Amino acid sequence: MHQLIILGNGFDLTCGLKSKFSDFYRNRMNAACSIESIPKDERNVWDVILSEIGENDPLWCNIESFFSAYVFHDDDLGSRLNHMYEQLVWTIDPSKPNRSEHLDNAVYNYVSTSLGKENVSQDELTHFLLTSLKDYEHIFASYLEKQVDNNNKYREKAVEYYAAIRNACINKAQQKNYETSILNFNYTTPLKSEDQQLGIVAARNIHGSLDKTDTIFGIDGKDVAEDHPAVPFTKTYRL
Repeated sequence: MHQLIILGNGFDLTCGLKSKFSDFYRNRMNAACSIESIPKDERNVWDVILSEIGENDPLWCNIESFFSAYVFHDDDLGSRLNHMYEQLVWTIDPSKPNRSEHLDNAVYNYVSTSLGKENVSQDELTHFLLTSLKDYEHIFASYLEKQVDNNNKYREKAVEYYAAIRNACINKAQQKNYETSILNFNYTTPLKSEDQQLGIVAARNIHGSLDKTDTIFGIDGKDVAEDHPAVPFTKTYRL
């Protein structure tokens, strides 16, 4: 017989791992929540975006909801990215000579400086954000790897809590007759398919795993039209 156990994001937290995005963000900002604490040559455009939004935004610590609002939709009028670019175009429109030539937008200015060009197209802006997002995912993965390495009780607790979940689902006398598959919404891999003593025959990390260096921050693509600029940011596109 076979059973499927789904491990949500709370599993690693229960095991004592500081795996929330808010933990990573505060660590990256050296608890100061200021981008100035990050050396300029180590900054990422997403540091700029998050520092602009700040912790007052209810989405900032739910990174995937934040990305969805930024690149897909924030309200009925579009995404924050669209708002920013439309405002930029409107500001530098030569038909409106009374407007200033440049808008004081930290994100646009960061991208413009990084690309070495004054005027950046929306496609270039979107591509830069996606490339930078992949870099940011690697930075987050490195942080999480350190958390795992520095927590010598993590694996032990993961096995303990997994066993508690399994035992709550199946009578102990019947456990030897069951095989278990793990569907993991975390990026860590404390429970693997080779753990035969735990009865695990398959384990999959939905959003990528640290050991394969393919962690993914993505948005749900079910409501994203095929021709929408946000498509490359969706999980279905990237998985």
